[in-house]
Amino acid sequence: GPQLNLGVHADHVAVRLGWDTRSDLFGRFEFLCRHGGLASRLVGCIEAERMKIRVYASARWPQGSRLTFETETDVPGSFDEVQRRGVWWEI
Repeated sequence: GPQLNLGVHADHVAVRLGWDTRSDLFGRFEFLCRHGGLASRLVGCIEAERMKIRVYASARWPQGSRLTFETETDVPGSFDEVQRRGVWWEI
């Protein structure tokens, strides 16, 4: 299921809600976004709080992952990128 991560850095704090895209629950989340109206609610929150949706693909060690997609509004496009090569989806 989803994971909530908190990162404390010298100049900022980062909070991420992320999904391992291989999880069965991610498919349900994607369905609700594409067909249940959840995408428009996410975009409203993202725009209000200046957040972004990011998709990562796996990469060789030591990098571990690499950003392949970033958007503030294209929720369907983020899921399309997951289907192409993404292994992690986050806000």
